[in-house]
Amino acid sequence: VEGRSWPTEHRGWLWIASTAREPTELDIAQVQQQYQAQRRALSGGAAPTDSPSEFPPSALLGGVFVSDCLPQHEYASRWPGGEANDSAFV
Repeated sequence: VEGRSWPTEHRGWLWIASTAREPTELDIAQVQQQYQAQRRALSGGAAPTDSPSEFPPSALLGGVFVSDCLPQHEYASRWPGGEANDSAFV
């Protein structure tokens, strides 16, 4: 589940790429803290797995299949036990 502030009509494969800007140490620390908290919550408090050691800019990272984009209230009603996400659309 990914959150965003805008809806999309796109359905199907979507390539994921890193930003062209080199991440700062603060950027990396903030993202690591966010995902460590999510992993702890989803695993019942187990220790989070290691983070990557490199964060290359301008790299193709992979792809995802977009099956839907829902307003937050609709997502929450369809999947009440789903991943927590404060974004307007997921």
